[in-house]
Amino acid sequence: MSTITPLITQHYNSLQEKGIDARKDSRIFFMRSFNNWIKSMLISDTIKRIQREKDEDKDDLTVLDMCCGKGGDIQKWVKSNAVKHVVFADIAETSVEQCADRYRNLYPPGRGQKEIFSAEFVTADCTKDTLRGKYSSPDIKFDLVSVQFSFHYSFESIKQATKMLENISDNLISGGYFIGSTPNDNRIVKWLRTSSPSRSFGNDVFNIRFESEEPLPIFGAKYYFQLDEVVNCPEFLVNFNALKELASRVGLRLVYKYTFEEFFAMMRKEGQFLLERMQAVQTYPPPETTPTPPPPPKSSVEYAHAEKFLRDNPEIEKVGTLSKSEWEAVSLYVVFAFIKE
Repeated sequence: MSTITPLITQHYNSLQEKGIDARKDSRIFFMRSFNNWIKSMLISDTIKRIQREKDEDKDDLTVLDMCCGKGGDIQKWVKSNAVKHVVFADIAETSVEQCADRYRNLYPPGRGQKEIFSAEFVTADCTKDTLRGKYSSPDIKFDLVSVQFSFHYSFESIKQATKMLENISDNLISGGYFIGSTPNDNRIVKWLRTSSPSRSFGNDVFNIRFESEEPLPIFGAKYYFQLDEVVNCPEFLVNFNALKELASRVGLRLVYKYTFEEFFAMMRKEGQFLLERMQAVQTYPPPETTPTPPPPPKSSVEYAHAEKFLRDNPEIEKVGTLSKSEWEAVSLYVVFAFIKE
């Protein structure tokens, strides 16, 4: 059977590392920051759950950051102040090397800083390779496995999805959590059906084009996803009911699943300070002076929802929001948490 694994590996190995300044010029700067905030709140909430359920003072958690990419979540593990050791694993060797460099740059030699958590780095296809045995300690078990914006690659086949979940379950302690973010199959299929017969839909931020025709297969429902300048790669739709069933077979029980909008509404009050610090929403109307990043484009369509909110609440002068196109892109995702029984 043919596989897109080499294509995925090549795609992520070829991505260039861009600095923060370059990201600020992006059309989707705020949306990327918003997604990062969602991950931060998901990780923070789960660590608090683990601490409540095990030990209020537990600060020696072990984490498997599966499909870690370039290490975009390293700072989240640092700032949790609860993590003792992290294994970073990814299919793309170049990304793993960049992840290791990012980690080492946290603690430059000769600076005398105390290492916040120890780390090791594994290059492996988590949908095909057995991870256990690749670590420095073969007996290690994890309190938390995190798979962010990448689980969908395993749904190329039932064999790969099963292997991915076996890797997750086999590496978790009893009572450990598997958390992640993945495309929202219900929203995507609904949008697909309104776009027929083209099998393509999107806006000025993203585009999705399906290769498969309906009825979509449970595994191998391939589509091409393009997100501004960030992603242009084939993906597979995650049938969440199938995910729940496969997960239950390896001892993983679903705790919750929320759309990004639902999770944002739940966590906004608690995460308000972080929301502002991370610039995860944009100010509308934009400031008179030119800020960094640049103000949102003036569009009655893109910001009609913000304008309506301000009209309905005349005592409020400004609101934090995203553009209509960005909200539509955000709606394509869900967060979830499973527990190892």
